[in-house]
Amino acid sequence: MEEKRPDENKDKNLLALGLSLGVVFGLVFDNLAIGISLGIVFGCLLECKGKGKK
Repeated sequence: MEEKRPDENKDKNLLALGLSLGVVFGLVFDNLAIGISLGIVFGCLLECKGKGKK
């Protein structure tokens, strides 16, 4: 039986989350390029902020 380990990839999902939200906001505001760009920026910022806590 396998041991259940905590989700080690939880911090790695922040870029994907930012990109997904950027696509949604880009579609809502009818400017997909800016939405994707902002999603990547915010995802990277959140990911870098999380690395400082370790």
